[in-house]
Amino acid sequence: MVDIAIHRAAPPPPPATVLPLLTAAGPLAGVHALVVAKPGPVSLDLLCGLISRGCGAAAEAPPYGPTPVEPAEIVLVPQVDRIEVAVSAIQLARRCLLPCGRIVLQDTTANLAPAIAKLLRAAGFSFVRSRPVADVVVISADWPMFGHQLHETHHA
Repeated sequence: MVDIAIHRAAPPPPPATVLPLLTAAGPLAGVHALVVAKPGPVSLDLLCGLISRGCGAAAEAPPYGPTPVEPAEIVLVPQVDRIEVAVSAIQLARRCLLPCGRIVLQDTTANLAPAIAKLLRAAGFSFVRSRPVADVVVISADWPMFGHQLHETHHA
């Protein structure tokens, strides 16, 4: 009997453009994720980062337009550079997030975080948090199990 060992190379670390978002997303093993972004290198890097962290399924949807969406446990938005992108992503997240799901947005201007947090609270998300990381701000929030009126909202 011969033992054969197969060595797999560790995946490369995710680029700095998506690392804050992946870090804020927390554990991803087995999770179904939706990336709301225009197709391109940043969304591809994020999808690869999700897969390398054990994500069970990852899909991409554009920030605008009608999009058929499967249920997701987390929605990630890597490039919020205008408030309209946040509005569209939050609406999409409300349609597809499962109870107790979460949304994580990356404010690439570092100036929109207060307005994004206000939009999330108004949309019924709870436990809204924002954290500056390098030259971006990462905003995350939870989609409540039983409705937003039963959950306390934390101001960041």
